[in-house]
Amino acid sequence: MIEIKKLDNVEAVYKAILLLHEKVFCEILGFDLTFKDDVKKYLNNFSEHYDDKKDGLFVAYSHKNVIGSIIINSKEKIKTNTTRIRLFVVSPDHWKQGIGKKLLEISLKFCKEKKFSKVVLWTFKELETAHHLYLKEAFKLVEEREVDYWGQTRVEQKFVLDLK
Repeated sequence: MIEIKKLDNVEAVYKAILLLHEKVFCEILGFDLTFKDDVKKYLNNFSEHYDDKKDGLFVAYSHKNVIGSIIINSKEKIKTNTTRIRLFVVSPDHWKQGIGKKLLEISLKFCKEKKFSKVVLWTFKELETAHHLYLKEAFKLVEEREVDYWGQTRVEQKFVLDLK
């Protein structure tokens, strides 16, 4: 049985989220291990500045094991009333089971409840399955750029969802 919970304590799932990102992004997509360091820094910063009224950490579980996560980070405001999705990942063992879709839906419901007007996320062009989720939720692709991150050159994409 899959269950999704909103947590207020990053430390409770820190290691599991880190390991999921390492598996998907380092082992499968070939990012170098500096990516893992960047995820650690991000999780530490998010935890340190967490605001339970505006930030959201949503975690998917299967038999008490963390199999996915998504973060809504109000501290990364690009503009007033805009928030950002970060660290959206699902375990490869659970791909194509609707878990990513459910995590995204729950996090966007949270954004609407918190009265954000826009949601921004950055992703990579090669993550086509995730793009389909974003487009189904009415995100618009607004920017693409070539970047050198984590040992590789790739195309980064910015998606924006207008919640008004």
